[in-house]
Amino acid sequence: MTLACKNLGTPDQKRSFTHGDMHIVTLAGATFVRATFGPGWRWSTDARPDAGTDSCQVAHSSYVISGRFAVRMEDGTQAEFGPGTRPWSAPVTTRGWWAANPAS
Repeated sequence: MTLACKNLGTPDQKRSFTHGDMHIVTLAGATFVRATFGPGWRWSTDARPDAGTDSCQVAHSSYVISGRFAVRMEDGTQAEFGPGTRPWSAPVTTRGWWAANPAS
């Protein structure tokens, strides 16, 4: 067994968008991402140009800390997530968008 640690504050990779950014680290074969999405962030305008696909093709396990985040599957299924929402898994082919400000 090996003990390993990385910090998302010093990521292996950083992707910046007009409306946010993602800090990415890979540890023991798993990829971890801290995403910060601001008002106006949408998959279609912020992520699609780099991804080159019409929707996200990566499965997710996520946790919302603040704000609201909405996801629509290609089959039309849609959900919105807010602070404290348990980690959720989205199969591939999703489109997401920032939905609202954190409560003041």
